[in-house]
Amino acid sequence: MNVTESRDISPDNDKNSMLNILSAKTEILTALHDVPPLVRSLDVVKRKMPRCKGLPDEPCPLKKNDATVIIGKGDLMLCPSCDTERRRRDCEAEAQ
Repeated sequence: MNVTESRDISPDNDKNSMLNILSAKTEILTALHDVPPLVRSLDVVKRKMPRCKGLPDEPCPLKKNDATVIIGKGDLMLCPSCDTERRRRDCEAEAQ
């Protein structure tokens, strides 16, 4: 058995392979068209994540913008680090 018998490497076979790939790509793009835009793009989901409001005198040092940002001190969207620091500062202020 020679190489041409085991594997067809003719130009027509390459052309058919490319057509199959393009056809599959078209089907995927058509299917994506029917998906809501929010699901279509992970970038959109990332932009919808809450951003930490940071400390009273500066933005979040860790620049958190993910699922760890929750409602913290004073009903602000804070990461755990900023929430802890704000509470520590409030305790110090009350002690004085």
